[in-house]
Amino acid sequence: MQKNILLKIWKIIISSRMLRTLSLINAIFILLIIIFLSVNFVYGNKITINQKQVQQNEQNLQSLQKLILNQGSDIDLDIFQNKSFADFSEVVPFIALLENMLYKIDPEASIIIRSQDEQIFIDHFADYKISLKIGSDKTALYKALDELYNSRFITKILDFSINYPEKDISDSDGRFEFTVRLFLK
Repeated sequence: MQKNILLKIWKIIISSRMLRTLSLINAIFILLIIIFLSVNFVYGNKITINQKQVQQNEQNLQSLQKLILNQGSDIDLDIFQNKSFADFSEVVPFIALLENMLYKIDPEASIIIRSQDEQIFIDHFADYKISLKIGSDKTALYKALDELYNSRFITKILDFSINYPEKDISDSDGRFEFTVRLFLK
């Protein structure tokens, strides 16, 4: 019975051009609604996950600040008064700061942002891979690292390594590689 009714409706739709067009438009709208609802659901879940991570990071920062205030006699508080988290807009310009610091050591030093945009917005830090030629004057390197430590940003040095070529080991041939992590708001 229902099969006969569906066949009659189908024949009527196929025979009329206007009904075919309307049914096609309805089918397209239904597909678009399904697609938009699924995309909205996926992005809504991502937004709630990101908001939870931001709230967790804020709680961690507040607990760290309470810990610092409670144990203030053991920790040098001047470090935290002069430093701050970087803004998202300062991720790329931070390369210029690093180039300025490291130009005296190796003018051809390579500085690459290792972090991806998604990681930067979720984890709130950016990693910079730095590779430079050591040279014979190590004091310039120590001064550059001291400048980085005394900069207004909260940073951390990771993956520290010195690589020498296998053929001839001399101080001027080695490469100094490390990663600087810039913490963001």
